[in-house]
Amino acid sequence: MHEDNSMVFGFGKERRQYERKEVERRAIVSLDGHETTVMTGDISQGGAFLKRGSEPLPSEGADIYVEIQTDMPGEDPMIARARVVRVTEEGIGIVFI
Repeated sequence: MHEDNSMVFGFGKERRQYERKEVERRAIVSLDGHETTVMTGDISQGGAFLKRGSEPLPSEGADIYVEIQTDMPGEDPMIARARVVRVTEEGIGIVFI
């Protein structure tokens, strides 16, 4: 595992550690007691891309909690701590910590 996330989410040529899967799931982002509901764009074992909705999203470097719904009825959502490592017009890239 890379200690420096820039090696995984580097500029220029992409060097990801985990394979991403395009998956749209409802996700709740929590930061300092404020919750925002968004949709995922893709998910991997190491992180996810969360699509921008109508509410502001956390800034790069913010540590957040994210709750991602599964596609299995009755199955509990995945809840994880994450760090925002990339911000774009379309949304935010997060890495699970």
